[in-house]
Amino acid sequence: MPNSLLPQILQDESNLALENCLNESFNFDFAKIMTCIPNTLSDSVLAELAKQFHVTSEGWNDCKTREEKINLIKNAIPLHRTKGTVKAIKDCINIENIEAKYLSWNKYNGIPHHFKLNFLSDNVPITSEVVNIIRKKINDFKQLRAKLDLIELQNVIKTNIFVTPTIIVSRKIIV
Repeated sequence: MPNSLLPQILQDESNLALENCLNESFNFDFAKIMTCIPNTLSDSVLAELAKQFHVTSEGWNDCKTREEKINLIKNAIPLHRTKGTVKAIKDCINIENIEAKYLSWNKYNGIPHHFKLNFLSDNVPITSEVVNIIRKKINDFKQLRAKLDLIELQNVIKTNIFVTPTIIVSRKIIV
């Protein structure tokens, strides 16, 4: 076997077979299992799975429905892979279906390792409860040294009314 990591002296038939089994087990895609198993489990077993995947402190108590809890368990491994990155913060923002923009400190002349968020909402009202949930999720997934400076909220109202700007210059007209 030319791809073997074993030294030449240990490359007998049984050791090569063992190495082949280990390689196949490490290349196993666990996502195939995780997509169907949590759907069939009881709530008590889901809570135990949440402990096993270390997501009890990362949004488990904020989940309102069973489907949200199942999705959190299914996405536990990708969440932990990106934890502490900007992508993790952006994913936390997008969970609530609110369009938001992440601005790092160098984009707005802030203090190093600080950031701010601009929320633009047109269909979902941004309440203080939603802001608190997002702030808690960001604190769970951001780097420890990163600090949230500011959250800017912008509500946009879309209507079918066409509005054009006009300039009126006032003059006296004598008739």
